[in-house]
Amino acid sequence: MKSSIKILQLKETKETRNYSFASLELLESMGLKVSLDNYRVVYEYEDEIAPNAVDAELERMYMRFQGVKPEGYTGHSLSVSDIVQIDGTNYYVDDYGFQKV
Repeated sequence: MKSSIKILQLKETKETRNYSFASLELLESMGLKVSLDNYRVVYEYEDEIAPNAVDAELERMYMRFQGVKPEGYTGHSLSVSDIVQIDGTNYYVDDYGFQKV
């Protein structure tokens, strides 16, 4: 069964300036929380992901969206503060790895 995947990146506004490229730890230290209202979808697609392979798939996606981007991708390279959404579950790109938010 195919999974629905979305790449979300922060909207470029003065309100999101402190969120850009910030780790979850830094956001928490500033009293800020991740809100999907601050994000826009820059790419969405479907792919096969085994339920026990989500962590490996997230790492693969990170590498995939560093180099040549797929047609239709409108964002920057996948970076800290971005969100990968898999079947409605959100994973924050953190300093090291991904955190479910």
